[in-house]
Amino acid sequence: MNKSLFPVLYFIFGVTFLLAIYLLLMFISTGSLELSLIQLDYYKYWIGALSAGFGIQLALYGYSKHCMVLPVGLGTVPKVTGATSTVTMVACCAHHLVDFLPILGISTLTSFVGTYVEEFFMIGIIFNVFGIFYMAVKLRRTGYAKI
Repeated sequence: MNKSLFPVLYFIFGVTFLLAIYLLLMFISTGSLELSLIQLDYYKYWIGALSAGFGIQLALYGYSKHCMVLPVGLGTVPKVTGATSTVTMVACCAHHLVDFLPILGISTLTSFVGTYVEEFFMIGIIFNVFGIFYMAVKLRRTGYAKI
């Protein structure tokens, strides 16, 4: 396989992975695929930016892993920002838990999270931007990457 395809495959995997996590969490919390898709359409720009940012980070990681020597510490960045993106997706879906879990006493917490969904998306996207910038700088310093 051509080495230049690895970053593209990593990007596609990253985007698909986060979209799948979102749809799975929405389906679990709402019990409806139709409502999950409606919610995905409503937040499409936020989710798209979050997924694309994670995909870009994985593409940079894939480039560094398959096309050059991996700089020290570069592999941990997608893990941290991937976890942040996943937590953001969970926060987006959490307000749906109010519908069927009020008995657990978490309705106040999920209502709070549901109120600030877009702010959570913003935080996740900011983490992605910093992660992309950090990885690009690390790759550039190696001298192998023309980023």
